[in-house]
Amino acid sequence: MRRPLRMAAVALVMVGVLALTGCADLLDLDRKALIIAMGLDAGPSPASVQVTVQYLVPAAGQGGGGGGGGSLLGGGTTSGASVSPVTISATGASVDDAVRRLRADTNLFFYLGNLGVVVLGQSLARQDVLAPLEYFVRNGEVAESAEVVVAQGTAAALLRSTNPSTSEGVGLPMFRMLTLAETVYYPVSPNVMWRFFSTSLGSARSGYAPLMAPSPQGPAFKVTGLALFRQGVLVGQLTDYQSDVADWLLKRTGFPDAIVTLGGATTPSALRISRRSLTIRVRGPSEVALGLDFSTSIRESPGFIMDDRDVTPLEQDAAAQMTQQIRGVLDVLQADGVDAMNLADRVVAAYPSLAQDGWPSLFQRLRIDLSVTVHIYEAGRLT
Repeated sequence: MRRPLRMAAVALVMVGVLALTGCADLLDLDRKALIIAMGLDAGPSPASVQVTVQYLVPAAGQGGGGGGGGSLLGGGTTSGASVSPVTISATGASVDDAVRRLRADTNLFFYLGNLGVVVLGQSLARQDVLAPLEYFVRNGEVAESAEVVVAQGTAAALLRSTNPSTSEGVGLPMFRMLTLAETVYYPVSPNVMWRFFSTSLGSARSGYAPLMAPSPQGPAFKVTGLALFRQGVLVGQLTDYQSDVADWLLKRTGFPDAIVTLGGATTPSALRISRRSLTIRVRGPSEVALGLDFSTSIRESPGFIMDDRDVTPLEQDAAAQMTQQIRGVLDVLQADGVDAMNLADRVVAAYPSLAQDGWPSLFQRLRIDLSVTVHIYEAGRLT
């Protein structure tokens, strides 16, 4: 009798494990809410939060089918089903509380394994985002690749934005764009959640996230700049061309063009940046040196002909202008006390005693020496 009892006990343990894990992959698709984006806004009362979720459901005529298989954010849909987005909101005392209310309203299993974007409303971001974001860190389903963005306005309005050119909602195309922007040209600096948390809670006490707004044409969203955080609170932003320049410091590849006026030309030229190397040297507890080396290309156009001309003066001219542009961004970052480049880790590693001091204020007084070198190559002629 002991062996059957032992086998029964093992079976009960297995059932318990499956129940605890939720066994999401065994649920039919029409019983799941496959969350692709979640927005957080400040609620009507000081301690409340409004949560907006955007999830995918089978389109009309599609069967539920079994779970498991592909990832929606990986390029396919679970079981090959066609899906359409649903966006709903609820307010609660915490993110957990609001999500429980949403689950009760939908009677669906909320699956966060496909969560691609967490959108923070500006009003919430000006208070503190680290506490509500802990919900995603504690949830074992959420992937480290989930992106953090800030809505110019409310997260709910951004996720609900629509226009005739899109029928798949906001979260999915936004995640695709941000993922591509990590490696290819696009004027935005993405920041995945693990990186946002590591710098916000680390020595730098700083973070950044793309600033987004609804768009009436093209994709349902547009990038409007870069939101700057100090100790989890939104304290400033970079917009227009300054946010492009910040990409040269924050990204590893896929840089926006440099806009410069060369050789006495009357109109600016766009230098396509094909490569950028960045060196950081700590010269002392209150001084660092940044060295940036750019390989760029430019096309000839009416009024600007390279031919066999010496490019050295053009390179020096471009370097001087790009130095001024980068210095302008660094001035904004230092004024706001936002160490977006995470220079703190390097300085504190060399001078551990600084870890006991408030780095944001030290960063504001940090001397940053800047050296920029530009190489220009001809890339054909505009007709």
